[in-house]
Amino acid sequence: MRLSSAVGEARWYQGKGSADPDVRVTGTLAPPDGGDHALAILAVGDATYVAPLDAAGALADEAPELWRALARAAAQGDELEGDGCRLIGRAGPAPAPDLGGGVRPIGADQTHTTVVLGERTVLKCYRRLGEGTAREPARVRALTAAGFDGVPAMHGAAELETPAGRHALLLLQAYVPGTWDGFAQADRDLRGGAEPVWAPATGRLVARMHGALGGARPATADDLARWREHGRRLVGATAARNDRELVLAAGAALDAAWDAAARAPLPPAGPAHGDLHLAQLLFGASGPVAVIDFEPAPSLLPDPSPETPARDLAALLRAVDNAGLWTEAEGGPPPAAWIAAARAGIRAGYGPGAPGDASLRAFELVQAVHECLYAAAIAPFWADVARRALTTLLEEPCST
Repeated sequence: MRLSSAVGEARWYQGKGSADPDVRVTGTLAPPDGGDHALAILAVGDATYVAPLDAAGALADEAPELWRALARAAAQGDELEGDGCRLIGRAGPAPAPDLGGGVRPIGADQTHTTVVLGERTVLKCYRRLGEGTAREPARVRALTAAGFDGVPAMHGAAELETPAGRHALLLLQAYVPGTWDGFAQADRDLRGGAEPVWAPATGRLVARMHGALGGARPATADDLARWREHGRRLVGATAARNDRELVLAAGAALDAAWDAAARAPLPPAGPAHGDLHLAQLLFGASGPVAVIDFEPAPSLLPDPSPETPARDLAALLRAVDNAGLWTEAEGGPPPAAWIAAARAGIRAGYGPGAPGDASLRAFELVQAVHECLYAAAIAPFWADVARRALTTLLEEPCST
């Protein structure tokens, strides 16, 4: 292939700046009805990516027939043999509509390739293999099978088998037209002086999602110990990078919150979204309509602690604060009243299953520190918002 083209893509993936990472093609998948394009498996340093190639062997920006062929394989549960790989499709609980019509990028800046087919379905291709992406198809399949209408229906999925093992590759879901994400909704509210009237419905939607996922169990002392240990590791890793005094103060507040949580009923452990923030919610004219993107939160520090719906709610509340602070930094009005109303509405809408104040504060502190680490290591543009959000959280009175 043309390494000059591949290196440009690899730089974007790896954040190598001017360095040229080693890029090797280790396999290709060319469906019979995929037109002049093939899906290439790229070894980039110690990571593995997939990307479409054109007939000349260069990375392609558009590959409509390839995406349509891959979507069809996922929807029909087909298996496709490639060079050094094999695709295994799995039909979804919801039958797929006709996959004809135009193919276009979804138009959002994402870490995966996502295209809309015929304005009826959305195909997501996980560009980096093995990065926790297997969870999303499993969660969306379970929610669709359970009849949960707050997730775009799953029409199919596919894995890619390579000598290194099987990896989630594709997710095919219903397209929800005329929607926008929750971050855009927040920005619209704040700049237009509107109240967050959607907040209670958002809380209800998230609570219904957790109920549909099922599998919740009473948390144990061991769960608490593991949540606490991850928080301490996160504080240490973040303080070593930036804002040491602020992050260590958050660590002390986190210890106090966990101590208080131990004296109260703990939130349940069980399946959750894993990275629930405002941009993972689709909004329409009547409010929130769907939850998307069930991939784990990006992090440089793996989190082996048990999943819990409480972490989802805490992350969503942090996202409300972050949206307000971001809009203010971009010239919007002071967000304090809007933030308070949105937070109160979400918690009220979630209902009696919401975690107690102490455990919710602990998970909010964990999320706020995580965002500081994310900003320091991956997204410097977010550093000021993350710092202000953590500072504000520490200044809030707590009932612990």
